[in-house]
Amino acid sequence: MTSIESKAREAMNKMSVDKLVPLWEETAKKKTTPEVAEVRGWILDALENKSPEGMDNYYDGFYEDEQLRDFVL
Repeated sequence: MTSIESKAREAMNKMSVDKLVPLWEETAKKKTTPEVAEVRGWILDALENKSPEGMDNYYDGFYEDEQLRDFVL
């Protein structure tokens, strides 16, 4: 894990779900690049830590990105 990744994950783990969901939605608007995909993975990891049941339900279906908020908020 790089220093940047470590710092980003640490910052995301300190964020509330209310802050992470808009971040997730904002990254969904970006062109998909390896870097954007990696950041989205970090956001999902942080959300899994904060709302494991909600994320399990989200993963169980084939939902659109914008539906994530319905499961974790």
